[in-house]
Amino acid sequence: MSTAETDAQIINPEMPDVPPHAPSKINLKDYQKPSFDVETVHLDIKLFEDYAQVNSTLKMVRQTIGDIVLFGESLELLSIIMNDKALTSEHYQQEDGKLTIYEAPDEVTLDIQVRICPQTNTALEGLYMAGSGDDTMFVTQCEPEGFRKITFYPDRPDVLAIFTTRLEADKRYPTLLANGNLVEAGEVADAPERHYAIWQDPTNKPSYLFACVIADLDVLTDSYTTSEGRDVLLEVYAKSADIDKCDVGMQALKDAMKWDEGQLRPSL
Repeated sequence: MSTAETDAQIINPEMPDVPPHAPSKINLKDYQKPSFDVETVHLDIKLFEDYAQVNSTLKMVRQTIGDIVLFGESLELLSIIMNDKALTSEHYQQEDGKLTIYEAPDEVTLDIQVRICPQTNTALEGLYMAGSGDDTMFVTQCEPEGFRKITFYPDRPDVLAIFTTRLEADKRYPTLLANGNLVEAGEVADAPERHYAIWQDPTNKPSYLFACVIADLDVLTDSYTTSEGRDVLLEVYAKSADIDKCDVGMQALKDAMKWDEGQLRPSL
């Protein structure tokens, strides 16, 4: 994110949910890669009536000297465990939207538990509630820096990782969606009124591409046969009142896939 070349004010700091730091210009000459890279991310997002609990497990490896620096805003930090050892406040510092963890080894498994409140998040960043009544849904906006309102993370575009996401909510929200492929879904064993879904995205991606939806949606299904003869399931989700308007979108998706294949595999 960069500021305008003029001195014009681009945000009003008195507005609610304005980030605690103003956007700043980042020049290429000042670029430094993070001290630690992230290989895999496991997220467990549990939505409750007036808050959500997010448990994240990050597998990290050192790239350069320095401490682990994670970004986070509007998060209530509940616990940090590094390589199976619970950390106390003397092992880390939390200030100015950053969580700095000291004296980390070269390979780290970091378990972080936070509490967020999507029901009152009006910043339209991170995980927030949209709509009301029967139309209530919970959605995400992570581009460019919204993921740091979900959990502590090196929220920058040069950190690419494999994401696995578990979503859990009351069954009145039957639709649980996230990036990638659905690998498991079912009822929560000790809470029959709740259910879960686990999604795995096999492609390395930056955190700003993370997305999830917790809602009550209908689905339009179709399929696409690739040039290799593989059938791919296609799904478009929308509110029941709007699902009959999604045929154009589905056809556009199939046309786009066909165009992509033509560009990537041109006929010889």
